[in-house]
Amino acid sequence: MPELRSEAWLIPFNDIADEIRQAGSIVIAFSGGVDSAALAHLAFSAIGDRANAVTVLSETVSEGEAAQAGRTAAQIGISHVLKRYSICENASFIENTPDRCYFCRTRMYTILEETAKEFGAVRKADGANHDDLDERRPGLRAAREHEIWHPFMEHGVGKADIRRYARYHGLEAADRPSNPCLTSRMPYGERIEVADLRMVELAERHLHELGFNDVRVRHLGDTASVEVPADRIEELSTSETLGNVRARLREIGFTRMVVDPKGYRTGSMDEAL
Repeated sequence: MPELRSEAWLIPFNDIADEIRQAGSIVIAFSGGVDSAALAHLAFSAIGDRANAVTVLSETVSEGEAAQAGRTAAQIGISHVLKRYSICENASFIENTPDRCYFCRTRMYTILEETAKEFGAVRKADGANHDDLDERRPGLRAAREHEIWHPFMEHGVGKADIRRYARYHGLEAADRPSNPCLTSRMPYGERIEVADLRMVELAERHLHELGFNDVRVRHLGDTASVEVPADRIEELSTSETLGNVRARLREIGFTRMVVDPKGYRTGSMDEAL
């Protein structure tokens, strides 16, 4: 009995695997983050080469993510394809309204749909999980319109158990921080420019190199608002580290830097809505 109870958390994963077997084939929107990695592993374990991982890249995704997705797919063993498109050609998207994610996801899911037809896949899925229901997610409307399956959401599986599954199977993505698209660092109403997205990408890369894994650099005009976990703000604020970061951000193009006293958190740009 103790053994059964200790493995009870795996039940919804097994149920999802059964559904994938019944479908027979699947394409998965694959960023290489822990959610899509866990789903890809589950699908590949269930149906092998009838599962395909599809990474859809636009200007809103850092170049490092393409390489990261490739490494994670190789570790899993799943077939992996890259598809590129330009979302910044979409006028509705670059206006940067609170529904910008809908426009981007609509294009992304259209590409996933086309890829599913190429492979003859029965189901199209992504790694959205049950915790995502607690956040503002305009992209879920696009998912419904394109009949994207959210197995983790459907089976009540949250981020903690997804990470547990990934650790259980030794996936390198198990402890990878969440990394939504770069436009999430831009305040609504500020027109999206590719150059600004690259500034954010370079700034966050520098902080990662300094050992700050959970980090957001919010692009507030000429100002970079830096978020790190609350328990690491003091470390960032030491004169040597702060001087290093300020100098690099000036090189990138920011004229001013502030450290957000509330610390790192997802969705801080939605707080004003």
